[in-house]
Amino acid sequence: MKRLAVRARAQTARARGDGDELEFMLFVRHCGEQTSTRPNPQPLAAAIVLNGGPRFFVKSIQHQKLNLPRESPVMVLPTLLFPNSLLPLHIFEPRYRAMLDAALAGDRMFCIALIKRGVQEWTSIKDFHHVAGLGLVRACVDCEDGTSNLILQGIARVKFTGFVQETPFLIAQIRELPSRAAESFETSALTAKLLSVCAELREQGHTVPKTLDEQLAQIDDPEVLSDIVAHTFLRDPFRRQDVFEELRIGERLRLLIRHLTTERMRGGQA
Repeated sequence: MKRLAVRARAQTARARGDGDELEFMLFVRHCGEQTSTRPNPQPLAAAIVLNGGPRFFVKSIQHQKLNLPRESPVMVLPTLLFPNSLLPLHIFEPRYRAMLDAALAGDRMFCIALIKRGVQEWTSIKDFHHVAGLGLVRACVDCEDGTSNLILQGIARVKFTGFVQETPFLIAQIRELPSRAAESFETSALTAKLLSVCAELREQGHTVPKTLDEQLAQIDDPEVLSDIVAHTFLRDPFRRQDVFEELRIGERLRLLIRHLTTERMRGGQA
């Protein structure tokens, strides 16, 4: 069994960030908290999604100009990455260490694809969803045992149109999937309903950091709001994939409200 627990001390780890010093310092502190207390979990995937912490730190990409690549490495996990959200990961499998090195040496981007329902370990490209999240590595800490902890920021929805490499790690040809706007009167009513459902979930015991709670109330872009709410509140990964793949913003909001209401009625269970 692979030993997954690591000790990511700030004074001994080699840091690879993108210049955001405050975010990186928060990440280093978070890595220390996560890895010093984590037991040896079962290796369900090639990386561990670290719990809590930075995944709730929202950093909008709406005004950032990024040139998206035509090809990108792919990591298959039991989760997915929404635009405008942050995903902390612990990378330990050799092929994904190589993938991370390649990404950091280039455009700092790779995709997160959700493994399909019922598949325990993917063995072919048919085993995972081909609509995925493209992310940018915001900060990375190399640990003493060769593993890495990183923060991946979602920047776009993409579709895999082909694969140019399968070993030692996947590289896919990708095409961006832009969202389709809805009428403002439609989205205004839907966003109000969505925020109401979020309030009901909080009352039911869903923990949301105060900073994010305040940000939700200030977001006036329904596309950004739907992505952040789905990333934060929706627990079932396949319901999240349904919402992720819906490109019409109005329909995405309706679908998100329906799925959140279902989970609320089930007491927060997926």
